[in-house]
Amino acid sequence: MRERSGTLSGLGGLKLYYRCWEPEHVQGNLVLVHGAGEHVGRYEHVAAWFAGRGFAVWAMDHRGHGRSEGTRMHVDRFSDYLVDLAAFVKLAAEAHGRPVMIGHSMGGLIAYRYAAAHPETISALVLSSPWFLSRAKVSRLEQALAPVLAVISPRLQVKSGIPPEICTRDAERIALDQKDPLRCQTATPRWFVECTRAAAECRTRVAFPEGLPALFLVAGTDHLVDPEATRAVFDRIGHGDKRFKLYPEKYHEIFNDPGREEVFAEILDWLRAHGLAPQAD
Repeated sequence: MRERSGTLSGLGGLKLYYRCWEPEHVQGNLVLVHGAGEHVGRYEHVAAWFAGRGFAVWAMDHRGHGRSEGTRMHVDRFSDYLVDLAAFVKLAAEAHGRPVMIGHSMGGLIAYRYAAAHPETISALVLSSPWFLSRAKVSRLEQALAPVLAVISPRLQVKSGIPPEICTRDAERIALDQKDPLRCQTATPRWFVECTRAAAECRTRVAFPEGLPALFLVAGTDHLVDPEATRAVFDRIGHGDKRFKLYPEKYHEIFNDPGREEVFAEILDWLRAHGLAPQAD
């Protein structure tokens, strides 16, 4: 397997950091879209697993995350994420063909909105614990102040670190996260307002494209996003090429929770059924 990294120019000229894992013989193409406050380094094990099964795997730090430029966990408009992602998908597609997109949490929200806007650029969508309705503890006062601060002080850094122990039951992963310098511990009011609005629109009016296969992977013991809201969004998809898989005992980060290989295998089997993955020997 060959691993490489680089930067590409995002909206407004921001340098966005990415990594790519490529097996000797590429037989599939995946783009991973990470969640809020994290970075592509947290997906090394995911990339290694799929690269070991013939996939090129691409992952990019969002603006304001990880090694990418930009104010930490800030976005002027939610659509800025989609513009950045479009440039990254183009890079991946030029190398190995139209990719499958896999999005986790906020990355699931971004991936869903991207798929709705640019379905012709990807071959399938996989969502892990997507953020369509938050369960994160935000006080009523904070919710009331956020729209005001988003206008008068949009880049104000507000403490927002999520305790890793509510994301996964894996003790080793928790210990790594507690000392990870690239995890964001603050976010801005504008980011909160833009993401909350984008999620609400998915629940009410964003139409999922006809003919794009969709796999929803949902944690039943999720302290950060509402599984019932995810089910409601799934039910709004009009076509039949969709699958909803609930893992009742898993925490939010199903790619980091114990038994993660079961989740990876679920994705692989589903992709094989759609002719988007190399068949088993």
